[in-house]
Amino acid sequence: MKRMLTLLFALVFFVGVLSVAEAASFSLSFGGRLSNGSETEAKKVWAKLIAGFTCNIDGQTFDIIKKSPPIAPSGPYLVSFDQLAKAGNTLRVGQQVLGRYNIIRSPVATCTNEEGATVIVYGYKVTLQFGVSKI
Repeated sequence: MKRMLTLLFALVFFVGVLSVAEAASFSLSFGGRLSNGSETEAKKVWAKLIAGFTCNIDGQTFDIIKKSPPIAPSGPYLVSFDQLAKAGNTLRVGQQVLGRYNIIRSPVATCTNEEGATVIVYGYKVTLQFGVSKI
C-alpha cells in the first residue's frame, strides 16, 4: 500500500512538473487537418485579400480542423519562412499537422487597403516543433 501511494505521488508530481514547464514556455500542442481559405493562407487572411487588402505576412498561415486537444484554437497559425516541417514537406490543404504553438496571440498579418486603412490579423505562431503528413 505504501509503495502504491509513493508511485501515485510520484506520478502526480511528474504530471504537475510537466504542466508547470509547459505553461512557463507559453506553448501548447495542437493537432488536426489543414483547412485553409485558399491553398496558401488562413481564412481570416484570405478574407482580407479577397476584400482588396494587401497583406504583409512573415511566413505561411493556416487554419486547422481540430482533432486534439479539443481546447486548441482552429487558427490562424503562422509558420515563419525559416521554419520547415520535421518531414520537410510543404503545407497543403488536407494534410495532417501536429505541433506546438505560442499561446500568446500575436500579429500574423498586417493588411492595408487602397484607402490606407490597416487591419491586423492576430493568431498563433507555431514554434520550431511541428510536422505535417506527406499526403
